[in-house]
Amino acid sequence: EEGDLHLATGSHFDVSGGAWLSSNNKVTAGKAGTIDLAAANHDAGGQNANLILDGTLSGFGINQGGNLRLNSNEVVIGNASDVPKRNASTTQPLILNPDFFQQNGFASYDISSSVHGLKIADNAQLKLQQQNIQLNSDAALKSTGSHLTDIGTAIILPDELRNPTNLTLSFSELLTQNRAEALTLGKGASIQGDAQATINLNSDTSMFINGTINAPAGNINLTLNTPSGGDTGFFASQGIWLSSDSSLMAQGIFKPKFNSLNLTMGEVLAGGNISLLAKRGYIVTRTQSLIDVSGNAKKLEIPQGSTFVSQNI
Repeated sequence: EEGDLHLATGSHFDVSGGAWLSSNNKVTAGKAGTIDLAAANHDAGGQNANLILDGTLSGFGINQGGNLRLNSNEVVIGNASDVPKRNASTTQPLILNPDFFQQNGFASYDISSSVHGLKIADNAQLKLQQQNIQLNSDAALKSTGSHLTDIGTAIILPDELRNPTNLTLSFSELLTQNRAEALTLGKGASIQGDAQATINLNSDTSMFINGTINAPAGNINLTLNTPSGGDTGFFASQGIWLSSDSSLMAQGIFKPKFNSLNLTMGEVLAGGNISLLAKRGYIVTRTQSLIDVSGNAKKLEIPQGSTFVSQNI
């Protein structure tokens, strides 16, 4: 718990699901599993525990990917140049490139830091889309026990077939409350979810939102929690801060449905839910900040007898 957790180059953790091909050529997809990696400090005065990911992680599925949980002393979503400068620090931040959230098949990410803050760098663009496995045409000829990625190809499914990817980002200090640290979404940065995605941001100090979070017809939850350790009480600047450049959007959206007639068919999803909860501190929404759960409309082709009629939904 007090030492580093280091996945060396060449190491590979894989919780990908499988599949079963029945005698009538029907494929039943298996579920992918969960990877949970934590480097956490529980004793004051010890050296910061670092999570070092030089290996690879996978959680592919045909329909639904796996879950990935990562906890380290500090998390930066961006590039090495985005890491805050610290004097004489033994901390090695976990740096995740924004493309990390479109790779290796995972459908749920739970990323947390426990000593220093969690930072989404200025202009970082997170697009939450899981990759799934499309079986190759000769998959039925392969032997039982073949790995899914050996008989299929990783692809991003069309909108009408793809399940949403969910994201939770948390800053939760285990030992002491350092009020200078926070969870920050940088200026020009964005987190873009698929339809009906859930995006959760949690902090036990403060939260600064300077960019965009978009979960069409989904859920956005920003929460300030009371500290789990080293609680020093209320402080004057503690809050959820939405800057004038911030946008929280869960607008309704049209989700298409494939049909062989090439008609406009599908579902018009209602606006989603946005929750801001400060269990301590307060909520500040600056002028020009945006919170939007507007509905939507689409002209669809509706079956009526032996024909189809256009109708606004």
